[in-house]
Amino acid sequence: MTEDEAEAAYQDLLKILRDRRSAVQPSSRDDFLPAIETEIALGKPVTVSIKVKEEKTSDPVAGDRGVTSPGKAEFIGRDEYSGREKLKILLDGLELATLAPTKMAVTIIVKLSSLSEKDTWKSMDFGDDQTSNPTRSIVSDDIAGATRSIETLRKLVAELRSELATTGS
Repeated sequence: MTEDEAEAAYQDLLKILRDRRSAVQPSSRDDFLPAIETEIALGKPVTVSIKVKEEKTSDPVAGDRGVTSPGKAEFIGRDEYSGREKLKILLDGLELATLAPTKMAVTIIVKLSSLSEKDTWKSMDFGDDQTSNPTRSIVSDDIAGATRSIETLRKLVAELRSELATTGS
């Protein structure tokens, strides 16, 4: 995949995700896109070295002094990500936000099912110490459906990563 192809794929995927976000309007906790866009907008950190040339100093009262040693300083600057880097960051964020939670839920279901005496386990509620209502629920039937639907996304992300790994001219 060339830089231009990667940039085009990044822009297309970003548009799809923005349109989906506008339609679904997720809660701020579930909206992963602004964090990815911010990371990309900030750019990648690069080290900038500055070297001051050697000079003789002259003082009218004290006369000439020796040569000063060269001074060096390093600063952290920012550089824009390439199209390939932007696409990789977007794919990483997409995997973490959409594929990883379902994988974790499946792992939890498998573990809980193996610990149950009967096969009666159907759902689990998660909360915190701030509220009496559950903040998240894992329902085994929902996870089974989600697993099927994210399989297509997983394949597409894997295909994009494969294309990204090949360099084009």
